[in-house]
Amino acid sequence: MTPRTCKQAFGQRAKQALSKLCFGKHAEVRNTSADRYQRVVGTVYCDGLNANSELVRQGMAWVYVQYASKSSPLFALETTARTKKLGLWADPHATPPWEWRRAGRAGTGRPIASLAPTSIDEASSSSSVRGNRRSKVYHLFHCPSYDAVGPQNRVEFSSERAAASAGFRKAGNCR
Repeated sequence: MTPRTCKQAFGQRAKQALSKLCFGKHAEVRNTSADRYQRVVGTVYCDGLNANSELVRQGMAWVYVQYASKSSPLFALETTARTKKLGLWADPHATPPWEWRRAGRAGTGRPIASLAPTSIDEASSSSSVRGNRRSKVYHLFHCPSYDAVGPQNRVEFSSERAAASAGFRKAGNCR
């Protein structure tokens, strides 16, 4: 976790939770791969405990949809933490770390508003599925490229089914 991440809302508490799980314990990284910047992506085990799952279960971490498989049990853990408003989910405007970093790179000095819905009603609203008119690709609210669709090419759909019916396909980095 970088110092910038710790300045993000809930970043310091997440760092403390990870320290509580892993400090002074045998740590192992499994199922590793590398992201486009050659950083390690994997599952961390501390004395045999899956730290990734435990942090998501406690509401101390987001599931990074770009790297988690569609069938990952992490999604169910995150949904439960959201429903119970555990950890970072107590904040109705929680901002995904990838959006926080993007805001920093853009030089705004502050995160952009979260795109994650705070309720089932909001998740089913017209803004939960955003299509790109030019590429005929749609993105869900939690996908990394949701906000990248320019206003001139933006088409809002009420559901994935509506987007597919209009001839759009789901973005490859959206799970």
